[in-house]
Amino acid sequence: MRIFKIKDQTSSVNQAKKLLTGAIQQPNLVASKFKCIRGLDTDHQKALLQKLADGEMSFAEIKLRAIEIKNMSALKTEFVKKAGCESWEEALERQAVDNKYRTIPKKLILSHTVLLPVSKF
Repeated sequence: MRIFKIKDQTSSVNQAKKLLTGAIQQPNLVASKFKCIRGLDTDHQKALLQKLADGEMSFAEIKLRAIEIKNMSALKTEFVKKAGCESWEEALERQAVDNKYRTIPKKLILSHTVLLPVSKF
């Protein structure tokens, strides 16, 4: 049996009060700690839980990362709707094609180049 030690997790005060004298309190894993990852894709859930198990992230860090992922997902969804694309991959592909044919004229680059005297450095 593998015992997990979770980063920054401590025993609860209420549980410590219920202990018998001389017993060692282990941190509790309650289901409410995992509410933050509900609604994420399975791949994201798996990656976050693996980082938790490996001790790379604490529950607080997992919660912040899950919020970031959810916000980015909502932003991507809205962008895809406004861009008239079917998926995020289509939007990325369209952006790549646009960037391939977009160039900056040399005249524009040279007109905004400023040479400074060496004494300024």
